[in-house]
Amino acid sequence: MVVFMFLITSEKELKLRLHMQIVGQHQSQHILSWMAIFMPLMMLSSLLLLAWGAAFQLNVFLPPNTFTLSLITFILFGISLVFWLFFLAVMTRRVQTVNENVFLFYIINYMVAQAGQFSYQVTADGEPLLDESLSALRYVFAIFPGTMFFRCVSLLATAAPFGGLNWDNYNDQVYFPMDTCWAWMVWPAVVVFVFSVY
Repeated sequence: MVVFMFLITSEKELKLRLHMQIVGQHQSQHILSWMAIFMPLMMLSSLLLLAWGAAFQLNVFLPPNTFTLSLITFILFGISLVFWLFFLAVMTRRVQTVNENVFLFYIINYMVAQAGQFSYQVTADGEPLLDESLSALRYVFAIFPGTMFFRCVSLLATAAPFGGLNWDNYNDQVYFPMDTCWAWMVWPAVVVFVFSVY
């Protein structure tokens, strides 16, 4: 992702995008060309992560969990990161600050994701650990893609010893089931992407 940000920011610093706009290229065409390059790379990296996880016998990636649930989780997380990085690339003015911006994004995303995991936990009898008066925190934490990715992976990991998650029971959780986590990975990223295009 650092390489991705470096390329886009150096292109902006050299004013290549401005020159392409002068000759008639729209910004949406420009961003779609970058997406055509980085989306297949992100899909390939998702498949490789799943393959390595299965090769090292990590229970999140193995049956009884359904492979497609893990694949969809990793792909949606990758897509949301690409969209967020487009936004960061728009906000980054100089190539020298790319490393700091990406590092800061990942650190903040990781810290919020770690803190946010407690807001989705339930007790053994199904009651939430988070008080209902603070339930809005679930939605604040969900804006960051790392939180929803951690939630999906924790659902897969905790369900693996008990028969795993499959297409019949992936939506049985009370707070933020798998499909809700997928939606929360995608829609904030799409909103940020629209901000970065326009």
